[in-house]
Amino acid sequence: MKKPVYKRSQDFFETEHLVEIWGKSYCPYCDNAKALCTKDNLKYTYYQLDEDYTKEELLLLFPNVKTLPQITVDNKYIGGYKELRNYLGVCGFNDSIDAWGNFSR
Repeated sequence: MKKPVYKRSQDFFETEHLVEIWGKSYCPYCDNAKALCTKDNLKYTYYQLDEDYTKEELLLLFPNVKTLPQITVDNKYIGGYKELRNYLGVCGFNDSIDAWGNFSR
């Protein structure tokens, strides 16, 4: 059974939001999360592991996490890249993204 697809209203994308992404280098999901925000014209702040925060600081913010990226929108915990796609409503079955972060619909 397919999961339902929810689309964000256009109003969501017309207002400014605080998107924060905690990631690491050489992380394709981190790069895809940044590309998704850029594609949807969402301003974001990206925090790089070992440059902007430590593993210990990450665990204080997100206890029990095991993967990156970790993402918040307007200080609301979203999860990782796939959860961000779902949250933004771009999880349609015709959407695809390649390994370089290029989208097609």
